[in-house]
Amino acid sequence: MAEEGKKRLAVWLSILAPGAGHLYLGDRRGGMALLCVTVALLLAIVVSMVGPAPLRSPATAVLLLLPYAMLSVPAARSLRNDPRETPAIHHRGYLLVMLAVAGPMALPLLWQSEAFSRPGKIVWTIVVIAIVVIAVGALVVVGPMIEELMQQVVV
Repeated sequence: MAEEGKKRLAVWLSILAPGAGHLYLGDRRGGMALLCVTVALLLAIVVSMVGPAPLRSPATAVLLLLPYAMLSVPAARSLRNDPRETPAIHHRGYLLVMLAVAGPMALPLLWQSEAFSRPGKIVWTIVVIAIVVIAVGALVVVGPMIEELMQQVVV
């Protein structure tokens, strides 16, 4: 029963800060990968709310909540079930499709898999995080533009 309580707490930690639940359960690799993406998203939200005037945009902050939710929900769900029970994670094709579709949410699967070597896992983690950082940066730039267009339409 104590193990179930520990898993339940890990799920809540992952909802609040994706990656925290993984770290709590001892999954350092998956937890750190998710936390890197989480920190990048949270920093982008903070910058869009209180950062320099050209980057400040409530619309961007709201837009960034979507990827945050897309990160926290699967991270929490992955803790409810033991992903190591799924034999598919040991197939490269499955992992590459998951990385393409789910992005950083698939990083814990990558790190638990035996399909890639450690250097391969590091490279794929860097690639996925770089894509997320570029996407978040694009949202930070596009948010103020969308807000300006919306103001022009209202006037």
